Amino acid sequence: MNEKMLKELQKWVKDNYNPHTTDYTPERSAGNSYDCFYDGEQCATSWCAYEVGKILGMALEEPDMPEEEEY
Repeated sequence: MNEKMLKELQKWVKDNYNPHTTDYTPERSAGNSYDCFYDGEQCATSWCAYEVGKILGMALEEPDMPEEEEY
C-alpha cells in the first residue's frame, strides 16, 4: 500500500471512529424514527472505522459494547 493511501485511510478512521457510538441500539432512539436511522448509520460507520483501523495497526480506544438485554 502506498504511503498516500495509508495516510488517507488513517485520516478516515480518525474522522469516523467514535467508540461511544458503537453501542447505539434501537432502544436509544425509540419513538423518533429519524434518530433511529442516523444512530444506526453512526454506529455502523464507527464499527467499520474501528475494524479498518485495527487492520492498519492503529492504536484505538476499545469500542463501547451494547448492554445485554435481560429476559
